[in-house]
Amino acid sequence: MLEEQIAAEDVALQAWFNTPEGALRDLARNFSSAPVGSAGQFSLVVGRGILDWGYQLNWWLERRRLNPSQRAQARQLEALVSRRRALEIQLASLTMARRLLALWHSIHVPLGMVLFSAATIHIVAAIYYATLLR
Repeated sequence: MLEEQIAAEDVALQAWFNTPEGALRDLARNFSSAPVGSAGQFSLVVGRGILDWGYQLNWWLERRRLNPSQRAQARQLEALVSRRRALEIQLASLTMARRLLALWHSIHVPLGMVLFSAATIHIVAAIYYATLLR
């Protein structure tokens, strides 16, 4: 689902890569591959604010370089790239969550079995010592 939405945003972004205006085309190429953090990195959670702040600052600086007629188009491009980036962040977050849940599951199931076995042994021993030894 998210991959399909990212692919749809990529199709819309391809139109910007073919724009005759060089400044907007370069802007689309530069910001379409903005880093979102890796799914396996701690920076996806902690460093996302820093990445977002730097990303917004770069957009602001690039928009200031454009002439007023190009700024409106740059805002449309920014909305498109921001939606694509948000989808990539969601995909990376879901990937990290799946990995963490798989790790939790691989620890939780054996530990649950050990605790269930210990409870069973405890109940059997309590019955044995409480009733059968009298």
